[in-house]
Amino acid sequence: MALTYSQFVYGFEVFDSGTSRNNMLDIRRPPNSPNQNFAASLNAGVYTAWEFADEVERAMLAVDANGYSVTFNFTTLKFQLSGTANFELRVNDGPNAAVDCAGLLGLSSASNK
Repeated sequence: MALTYSQFVYGFEVFDSGTSRNNMLDIRRPPNSPNQNFAASLNAGVYTAWEFADEVERAMLAVDANGYSVTFNFTTLKFQLSGTANFELRVNDGPNAAVDCAGLLGLSSASNK
């Protein structure tokens, strides 16, 4: 009989209060359009990579019907965000830059999609 080992890693923790808050994601669509800004709000919790991708997708779809999809690739260990129209994640420059979830997504500067 073969030994099967399974491990779930809960490494993505979202805080919605206090000094460690990291529950927001600023979106601009189309890129560089000042009047198409959205603020996605994530629910507090501890997530696996799959669960975190689902939560980011849920939060983005709740504020903008752009057909967003968020997935995690276990080969590259990166999140992939897509939409049916162009969008920009406002990392470090949006109104919620101080409390965004960019670090959890592995982003460090503005990302165009």
